[in-house]
Order: sequence, then C-alpha cells, then structure tokens
Amino acid sequence: MKIKAIGFFFAFVVVLMLATPVLAHHGYAAYDMLSTRTMKGTVSYFAMVNPHGQIGIDTKGDSGEIQHWVMESGSAHGLKDQGFESDTFKAGDEVTVYFHPGKGDPHVGLFIKVVFPDGRILPKPKAAE
Repeated sequence: MKIKAIGFFFAFVVVLMLATPVLAHHGYAAYDMLSTRTMKGTVSYFAMVNPHGQIGIDTKGDSGEIQHWVMESGSAHGLKDQGFESDTFKAGDEVTVYFHPGKGDPHVGLFIKVVFPDGRILPKPKAAE
C-alpha cells in the first residue's frame, strides 16, 4: 500500500510540473481590452515566433519625433492560420495597425489587424454567414 501511495504522489508531482507552463501564461491584463486604437506607421521588424509574435512599428509623435512601438501578436502557428507568413511584413512597409494599447508602457499594444496600402487586411475578415 505504501508503494502505491508513493507512486501516486510521484505521478501527481509530474502532472503539476507539466501544468506549470499553462498556469504561468499572463493573459491580456497588460492591455486595455476595452479600447482600440489605430496607428499608421512603418514596419521596423516582424518576428513570427512563439510564444508571441512581435511587430515593430515606427511612427511620428506629435512633435515630429520617431516613436518605436511593439505590437504583440498571437503564436506563430496562430498567425499562420490567419494568413500570415514570415515575410508578410518587410522593414519599411507602410501599414495601418489596429491594436489594444498597453496599460503601463505607452508604446506597446496587442495586435488586432493590419491594413496594407493596397487595401489587403490581415487577418482576413470572416465571411458573414
């Protein structure tokens, strides 16, 4: 009986260790999910990586200074499912980005969608049913 209890305890500890990364995910508490902003700017970089992709956007502030923004996106797999490729953005591309602004850092956001100068939108809007 004692061996079964030790085996059960060991299995329980292993399950907890495997579940820790899931429990550690931060969610969207750092972003104002009730506010949506739009910004036109120039892509400085695009990293389609896990756990979250990033898009660097440079834009001009009110006094003309360049502001460097970082937009957090979903996972690489999620971006691919939405029509993104590793070369979707190139440094120098002019885009309009929709995002939820960060609560603490004024130059971060949670990416919602992008509109390219030719009118393309990613992720592609879902067709009405």
